[in-house]
Amino acid sequence: MAFLMLLAFLIDQVQALACKVYQQAVVASKGKTRFFVRVRSSFTEMYVDSWEDMYMAFIYGRQTRLIPNTL
Repeated sequence: MAFLMLLAFLIDQVQALACKVYQQAVVASKGKTRFFVRVRSSFTEMYVDSWEDMYMAFIYGRQTRLIPNTL
């Protein structure tokens, strides 16, 4: 379990440094805490095909590529 947490932290840090879309999504969410709350709620409320689709929805406020989860 500790290894998975370390791996998740590593991926987060790499994205924070290298991925412009990730950085824009964090800024659009007004902070990392709100960003991670939005990520978690997106997975429970929507079908997410890709990370990029989800980040773009955060940045531009559109839910066009995210389909509501009706189950």
